[in-house]
Amino acid sequence: MMTYDVCALREKFKYDPATGEFFYRKNPRPNVNKEARADHLLVRGYYFVAFNNKKLLAHRVAIAIVEGQWPVGQIDHINGVRTDNRYANLRVVTQSQNNGNARINSRNSTGYKGVSREKNGGYRATICLHGNRMALGYFPTAEEAAETYRRASLKYFGEYSYFAREAV
Repeated sequence: MMTYDVCALREKFKYDPATGEFFYRKNPRPNVNKEARADHLLVRGYYFVAFNNKKLLAHRVAIAIVEGQWPVGQIDHINGVRTDNRYANLRVVTQSQNNGNARINSRNSTGYKGVSREKNGGYRATICLHGNRMALGYFPTAEEAAETYRRASLKYFGEYSYFAREAV
């Protein structure tokens, strides 16, 4: 995994932890204002900053600037909003924890996280823990399967569960 010099990042960018925005400390080019926004939106919905001809994900740079070292692991947006880079909304997590807080897959046809439709007309609930898919059971309704998944998610992922957002 690549790491970057935090001092050099702090020298180039000013990060506002309350808003999650990045600004240049010095004029990066003659036609760019010193106080111009330094973060730009990627197609995938995340912000990035340009540093040494590389696009660095802004949420990783935010953690590095505030904590003084390049983050090891993944960065989770607690509220699930990819563009919200406020420091209070970011945390370093494992792959499994990040998956626990992931949004519902766009290909999901049931409308419920962790629930899929079976050929026999019933519904199956599954959860993925540490890279292993675990069956939670088969149910006559999507709602029953969804409730089973919700309880399992809170049990196994705790504060990192997608459903922990509801309590906030």
